[in-house]
Parts: sequence; C-alpha cells; structure tokens
Amino acid sequence: MNDKNRHALGRGLDALINPASKINRDEQVEIINSNLQGDDGSSQEILAKIDIENIAPNPFQPRTEFEPNALEELKKSILQNGLIQPVTVRRVTENKYELISGERRLRAIKEIGY
Repeated sequence: MNDKNRHALGRGLDALINPASKINRDEQVEIINSNLQGDDGSSQEILAKIDIENIAPNPFQPRTEFEPNALEELKKSILQNGLIQPVTVRRVTENKYELISGERRLRAIKEIGY
C-alpha cells in the first residue's frame, strides 16, 4: 500500500460525515421540504426544525422507564456533539406533533433546556 492511500485511514468519524450542528433554542420552525403526501397518496419524509414544546410524547410508548445514568450520558453527548439523529414525529394539527421515535433524545433535549 502506498502512502497516498494510507493517510485516508484513521481520521475519525468527523472525516466521514459533517460534524453535527449545535441546537439553537431561538431557531424558528423551518420546513426544509413541504411535501407531506406523494402523488400516489403515500406519506413523505420531511426535515423540519420544530419547537420542542410543540412535540407531545407518544401515549403508546412501550418504554415506561428510562435509566437516569443513560439519560445523563445522552445529555453530555448532545451538549458536546449536537443532536446527531433527529427525532421522528407526526403532525397532529398545524403546530402540534406527536413523537414517533426518539423519546430519550427528546427528554434529554428538554432537560438540557433547549
């Protein structure tokens, strides 16, 4: 293996993906893609920045207990690296959403105070 190929290895995860952006508590809801339904009637994914106060927990969440130590570690990770994987929600009304996945992440963000 020559030296040109070797320098690409061992640079860490940040070399492969963009570093996570920090969460800004003052940001407004920003719809990146507003297509909520495809032409065939299927639902479409959109990426949006939503005020966390507009996200309600899922009443059918199977997990009822969250380990405090794991939540603390997640909060530290979010403060250091930002929120790498966003939560998934569904729109209930114009400005209200219900959580589909990411209960721990949502709890951590709320406890951090964002």
